[in-house]
Parts: sequence; C-alpha cells; structure tokens
Amino acid sequence: MLIASFAAHAASKWDIGFNEPFVAGYMQQVGQCEQCPTNSYPANPSMVASRLLDLVGTQHVGVYREIIPLRALRPTSTTNRYETAIDILSIYSNYNANLVITFGLPIPDWMSQTGSRDQIMPVDDASWTVLKNSLSQETGDFVRALWNSPRINRTWLQERVYFEGFNEFDSLLTVQNTRDHASPQRAADLQNGIQTVLNSYGLPVHTLMPSVVGVYAGYSTQPPNLIAKYMSDYYAAGGTGLPNAHIYVNANASQGASFMLAGLRAQVVAISNALPASMKGQLYIGETGAADRLAPYCTADSQASTLDIAERDGYYASVAMDPTIASRTHTILFWRLMNLPIAQLPQCDALYGVVHDDNSGYKGVGTNLFNYLKQP
Repeated sequence: MLIASFAAHAASKWDIGFNEPFVAGYMQQVGQCEQCPTNSYPANPSMVASRLLDLVGTQHVGVYREIIPLRALRPTSTTNRYETAIDILSIYSNYNANLVITFGLPIPDWMSQTGSRDQIMPVDDASWTVLKNSLSQETGDFVRALWNSPRINRTWLQERVYFEGFNEFDSLLTVQNTRDHASPQRAADLQNGIQTVLNSYGLPVHTLMPSVVGVYAGYSTQPPNLIAKYMSDYYAAGGTGLPNAHIYVNANASQGASFMLAGLRAQVVAISNALPASMKGQLYIGETGAADRLAPYCTADSQASTLDIAERDGYYASVAMDPTIASRTHTILFWRLMNLPIAQLPQCDALYGVVHDDNSGYKGVGTNLFNYLKQP
C-alpha cells in the first residue's frame, strides 16, 4: 500500500497559511473558466509569483490551498487544461511551499449523473458509483500529470502537497436541493476510490479526506457537533486521509474576537475527541476566518463569519497562538488571502482577504499574524 503513515503532529508556524484559488483566477483571466465561481481574484503567474515570494520568503507563510473548478480543468472527456493549472502550481513547487489541492464545483457536463454541474450528488447508489469512479480517475490522472511534469519537483509533490478528495463534500446537493446523500460513507467511498487510482499509478502522495463544513442533513437527529459525528462515521466506514474540516464561527454585533476564538477552540476540541487515536493531532482546518464588517456590504446580520475591523485585526494571530488549537491540529488555513473588489462581489465574501484588493500590501489582520509567525 502507498497510503502514507503519519506521526503525531501539532501545528507549527510553517503550518499556518491561506486559501486562495489562484489557479481558478488565472483560468478566468485566460478564458478557460466558464461558469466558474465568481469569487476568484484575477491572477497571472507574475503576480502570483511576486506575492508568494514575499509571503514565503519574508512573512513566514508556509502553506496554501487551491480549489480548482473541475469543469475548468477537464471540460470534456478528451480535453484537459492541466498545463494551465501547472503554470500556477509550478510556482508553489519552485518555492517549496506546502500546498493542499482539491477539486470543486462546477463539474463538467460529461461527468454529471444528475444533469447538473452544481447539484451533482445522485440519489441512487449506482449513479453515485459512476460519479465516484469519474472523480477518482480524474484525481489520479491529474496527480500523474503533475508527477510527470518537468515543471514540478517530484520531491516537493511527494513531501509537501496534500490532495483533498473534494471541496466541502457534505454540502453537495442533489437536484432536489437536499444534502442527505452527501454521507460520510460516500465520502469514504470517494477517498478510497482516489487512493485505489493513486496506488495503481504508483504515486506516493499524501491525501486528506474530502472536506467537511458541517451541513450534512442525513442524520435523524442533530448531533452535538455535526463535523465530529461525520468524521467519526467517516473513519468507521474505512475512510482514509487526514481529517479535514472547514470551521466558521458566527458572531453577532455584541460578540467579538474572543467569542469567536472560544467557539473555534470548542469545535476543534470536539472534533479531536471524536477522531481515531491515529488521527489525533492531525486535523486540517482547511478553512476558517472572518470577514471585515463593512456596511452596507457585510454586517453582523449577513449570515457570515464577521468581525469589526479593529477586532479582526488581532483575531488571526490569536488563532495561531492558541495552544489548545495548535496541539490538536496539523495545519490551519484561513479563508482567504486576497481581498476582492466590492465591485466584483459586493458581499461579505469579498472581505475575507488579508491583502488589499489592489494587491498593494497587507491589511492589519495580515501584518499582525505575520509578526507572530516571524518571531523565533
């Protein structure tokens, strides 16, 4: 078996970083991202290289996460855009940065079993098996393309890259608008399908379980912590890969960063307690964070994780410094790196970044975190 084994781990300063779908942003710039999500920052290799050079070389930010829309990467069953993705992924390779790579919505028409690019989860098991096999094969084919690319360092790919089964798997909808078929058992089935293809190609790379965001609707009663229950059931079903959760805490107008930190800490403890012994200390927080409250675009009642700017400025550093969170996690990734222009996306999602939307420099929430990461 080529499944990697892991020793106990706690998040170090090099295991704290950011999500930013630069591959998707670049694909949009070159006209290869039809029907992609609208929350990608316009990107080109020169801009990405400059920003990452400063982050890795000066700011001590060592880990990143890319969500690649599958329809953009593999638009037809006979056409791929792997080389476009490698234009960006090779920059991480050149800088030897830690990286998580995952696929996300939309999926291509040829792969869908429901007739939808976004509501992709079938109800019946036979259709799920077809979709699972397609997703598994495509993951393996993409990893093999990276492995064989002269622009990608194989040692980097083997040691510093983690492949995630699918972005926010438990949120995947049926065409009936339900999430009750995005089960932990199907997540385990997908991850094991991916591992089977990786093994068949002889690719010794690291994997994460499909990420869980805590919205699965298939339990008859609401568990005390849905992510913890989902992960427990996932590993009981034979799932592989490191545990991988997206954890957001909402705060109302009277609740600030300390409330949000306590909520994040409590969720991490609950999830850690539910994990098998071999996975304790290995949790990936694949996404967490808060947006700037900036009326009228983003307020405390925006159904998003938000903080007043003065409160948010110190929040990411507080998360990074928290010993309870650090002792139970492998990696902490904030959503997101780049602020988006309000004109592009006039809502909270534009305001999660730590880089100003004109790419001119860092907001206070970024510089405070970086000051902590750079300390000996």
